[in-house]
Amino acid sequence: TNQLLINVNGCPIAENPASKFVVDPFSVHVPLLIHSGKIDSILVIGMDSGEIFKNLMNYSVESVNFLVESSQEVELATMLNNPTQSLGSQFNFEFINANIQSYLKSAQHKYDVIILKSCHPAAYEHIYFFSKEFFQNFSNLLSEDGIFAFPVPIYGVSIRDFKIILKTFSAEFSSTLVFYNNNELNHNILLIGSKTDNFKFDFKNIYQKINQNEINNVLKKHGLDSIYELLDCFIMSTEEVNLLTVGSRVNTMNLPLLAYSVPKTQDIPSMTSQILHVLKNYREPIFTYLINIDPSVEDFYLAKIITNNYYKGTDHVFNALIARLLGKSDDAVKYYQRAYLSNRMDQAAKSFLDAYFNPLLIPSPKTPFELTKNAEIFYQKTEYDIAISLLEKAIEIDSGYSPAYFALGINYEMIGKLEIARQMYEKTLQLQPNLENVKKRLARVEKILNKQNELVQ
Repeated sequence: TNQLLINVNGCPIAENPASKFVVDPFSVHVPLLIHSGKIDSILVIGMDSGEIFKNLMNYSVESVNFLVESSQEVELATMLNNPTQSLGSQFNFEFINANIQSYLKSAQHKYDVIILKSCHPAAYEHIYFFSKEFFQNFSNLLSEDGIFAFPVPIYGVSIRDFKIILKTFSAEFSSTLVFYNNNELNHNILLIGSKTDNFKFDFKNIYQKINQNEINNVLKKHGLDSIYELLDCFIMSTEEVNLLTVGSRVNTMNLPLLAYSVPKTQDIPSMTSQILHVLKNYREPIFTYLINIDPSVEDFYLAKIITNNYYKGTDHVFNALIARLLGKSDDAVKYYQRAYLSNRMDQAAKSFLDAYFNPLLIPSPKTPFELTKNAEIFYQKTEYDIAISLLEKAIEIDSGYSPAYFALGINYEMIGKLEIARQMYEKTLQLQPNLENVKKRLARVEKILNKQNELVQ
């Protein structure tokens, strides 16, 4: 399968290429981009496949400590990705080989950012990672404006257990932020914990970081090379988390609720889809959390319009992700079409529609038939302007090619130019008088135009 998986005592710790662990690069970029102060020191728990290591190379950081329980983790990561290659010139780094619990309890150093590699509560070795005591240790190790990034699986976890994890996490941090990278069918969310009350996102600071060439090029692989794409990953903040987790209990080492309730059979699509529904229903608009929208970077009202367009369009994206998860590809296409119509900047929708429809395009079309067939594909991608351009070329080649006129009518109808659509349908019927479907479309358009004229009068 060309998929390399590495387990320790039955617990997955790394894979290449990334599937379940695709969240690991995301867990680097989000905390480092939204952190508004100077980042001097970072603590990373676990080596994973080296993706965290490699992504950190793109940032200006003084020092990074990697806490591993076995030196073999470093060897395995090197085998997968060779992450340490030419890294010494980027920042000071140190591998700390120690028991994680012992180190967290005894460490005196304060960190600006702490990142945990992705893990799953179904693995016995990870039960401690989802406990109140674990999060308390991290809170103690954070500097005053520090950020803790914790990837949480949404596969193989019930809604009840998901709420327990959120409740346990939010109980230890003044601000809890939930992120989900909807550009991919991601199996993890990212929790961000901060000691700062009412955490806000510094728009100008994030904008300047995300547009640095090294960072931007890496983020492009995940569809996050725009500040709006990154901000669109925001799901909810502290108050909404508290509403979601009302009545949920806290997971502690004395009362390890998750140890007895998390199913040992992982990756059940119906369970994951339920949590995606929860995330969709509890999403918050991010604009109220933005500060420092500087005119030199972006107009205030334009930023509001764009974030609002993303917020509306991403509802359809979540529906599409749920459909994909459940194997309903036709429904996924429809939802992505709606998302792209709602927001032409949405990379998730555009990337999916391109991947789904572009293989159907005829390369280098020359005849009216080929141009019209390609126009049909762009129509399906909701890229009506391109479809119209192709159809006009078809008519230039053959002014009597009726399918091109009919397709033009449909495309002009979709962009609201009904008068031109009527002309195209009429031209089609001049060439092919007996086409009943064209007659029906013409009648519908004429009815709408007549109604519009009545309202104007």
